Amino acid sequence: MAYQQNWDNRDFYLGITDPKVELDIAQLKQKITTLSDEAKYFENIVKAAVYPDWNENIGAILGRVFNAHKMLSPIAGNLRTYAESAADLDGSSAEAQKYLDIAQQLESNLEQAFAPIMGFVARVDDKFAAQLFGQDYCHAYLFKMKQKRAFAQHLLPIAEEKLLQALSQNGLHAWYNMNQGFWRSLKVNVNGKTQNLAALYNMVSEPNRPTRQKAYEAIQTAWQSVKEPQAAVLNAITSWRIEENNRRSTVQNLHYLDVAARNNSISRLTLEAMMSAVYQRRDIGHRAIGAMQKHLAITKMMPWDLQARLLDVDAKRYEFAEAIDIIAACFAEFDPEMGAFAQMMATRGWIQAEMNENSAAGGYCDQFIAPRQPRIFMNYDGSPSNIMILAHELGHAWHYWVMRDIDPAEADYPHSLAETASLFAENLVKQHLLKTANDEQQVLRILWEDALNAAGYLNEMASRYEFEKQLNEQRIDGYMAADKLCDIMQNCAVKWFGDSLGGYDEYKWTTVGHFSIADTSFYNFPYIFGYLISLILSEQARQNPTKFVIDYKLLLQDTGRMSAEDLVQKYLHENIEDQSFWHKALDLAETSIAHFENLAVK
Repeated sequence: MAYQQNWDNRDFYLGITDPKVELDIAQLKQKITTLSDEAKYFENIVKAAVYPDWNENIGAILGRVFNAHKMLSPIAGNLRTYAESAADLDGSSAEAQKYLDIAQQLESNLEQAFAPIMGFVARVDDKFAAQLFGQDYCHAYLFKMKQKRAFAQHLLPIAEEKLLQALSQNGLHAWYNMNQGFWRSLKVNVNGKTQNLAALYNMVSEPNRPTRQKAYEAIQTAWQSVKEPQAAVLNAITSWRIEENNRRSTVQNLHYLDVAARNNSISRLTLEAMMSAVYQRRDIGHRAIGAMQKHLAITKMMPWDLQARLLDVDAKRYEFAEAIDIIAACFAEFDPEMGAFAQMMATRGWIQAEMNENSAAGGYCDQFIAPRQPRIFMNYDGSPSNIMILAHELGHAWHYWVMRDIDPAEADYPHSLAETASLFAENLVKQHLLKTANDEQQVLRILWEDALNAAGYLNEMASRYEFEKQLNEQRIDGYMAADKLCDIMQNCAVKWFGDSLGGYDEYKWTTVGHFSIADTSFYNFPYIFGYLISLILSEQARQNPTKFVIDYKLLLQDTGRMSAEDLVQKYLHENIEDQSFWHKALDLAETSIAHFENLAVK
């Protein structure tokens, strides 16, 4: 089967200078203006605070604005996805950056235009809302509307909501774009060769320890060269959010963790129950690190060892086609359709695997909305760890794919549930390979991934969560320079890693891009959530594979329709606001690490 390693995005545009790009931009500008004009009717109602009873006229106007938003969102989303893809393929492309800025502005303008409608919906009485919720044109928005109504006491006047959205494009998002510029452009000399970040981040998982250390130190050097601009990014983004939360706290205080939980469709109780359980059991990650240390035959694990591969086991490099076929076989054991999908992604050119000198670092899965097509970006180097990254991103892509016939407004699911799908996909690969392993060395390779995950989610991601909490608490007291941020990061690492490491990465706040994301805060605990929920789902799949194939698709399709609490109650009959649930998941993680600890060291 012929697989492509580069994107084929011609279903949407023939290139960043395709005339259709300008045509879509012109159409969006015109129709967003029309939508904005019609939405003023609702802005005036909210301003006067005199709300009408339901009637045919207002129902017809609402139908027009909802349908307009439904029609424009995919066009704006596709344009942004295409421009972002072009920018990530070539970080030096001024043309791609220009159109990415335009696309982001248009998406912002669209949400500004729609803000009066959602503000109106949030404030009408229950009788009016019941009538509205029964209309076909807004069925896909039902969960979003209910969330907005629950948040009504924190809403600003419509004019202020629109102003906030408008200012964020060249304020909040501009800081994020500055950070992304660093990710795309930073390079450093290693052994006489200039390397970009994409190559260096791959090298950190090399089996040779001196190579890992050099790559780690090169990454540190690169980011330290922009540490004060990066500190400015974090201070500005955090201050923006603090000020916004203060503005929304007129009726009732809005805590930054309430915002983070709401953005992930979980309750604050769920977040606190999970993090409390993880802190109590953080030694699972410590034990994983200790066992890895023995197999690596080193005195003490250091930050550059936390993604290491075993030298004797993992020396093999896998061609991209091999990786796809391995993953497809693992997926197919659970669900043949999922296995075929992995191969389809590669045959259709929906995966960008080939790295070039101007590629952005990292990996992700995004999607075009109409027609619904997932896209994966990564810098594939043939290592076993890259196979797991590819499986992870294919898990995201499968999530998108099973929702392809669902209205985009109803398929907008939170990060917490997105990471559940991607980590479940990783588990499928590990479980299949473990089942077919021929000797203890192969078992070691698979359980090594479990050890990496235990330390990565229960300690590393948890320390980042702690750091972001401190960022919000301490920014109130004043500006935090780079050295101050390093001190905070160090203290957070000590809290979660304890003495399991011989040193800590005090620059993690800048070497990890998640802290600078504009759209959402706390891009860390959702990984912990996804990791633990995926373990429970994998156990369900193991116990009742035939039934769970069907249930899993239904679960994914519901991720944009209900809260995580309701979703887990519906499909697992569990209460995730109760710590005992999280301890069940942690028991599964501990069982795997105990198995890993018992493997003979060679």
